[in-house]
Amino acid sequence: MHEQESPRKRRLVLTLSIITGLYFVTYLPACWIAMRMDAHSPNTQIISNVYAPISILIIFAPQPVKSVVFRVLACGAPKGCEVMTDWNRGIGWSTENDSYTHLSM
Repeated sequence: MHEQESPRKRRLVLTLSIITGLYFVTYLPACWIAMRMDAHSPNTQIISNVYAPISILIIFAPQPVKSVVFRVLACGAPKGCEVMTDWNRGIGWSTENDSYTHLSM
């Protein structure tokens, strides 16, 4: 019986690892999509809520990690959108018509 549990546990661990990896990999594209949406849209709020745990990790990450994330975030930003990279307690961006705070601690 113990031998049968081992492959199940491995599959469970592998499945959870893949799901977690995909969650992290989709963070920046989700932010890029949100940048192109109305800041007050319910869809923008959903994206913000779904990815809040990753944003919290980024906010409290060491400065070199934050710098890399903000640079990559800015690379995918639409024309005229500015990523606010000087924050120590939040993640946000602004466009010509609006600004949005993804998360502020």
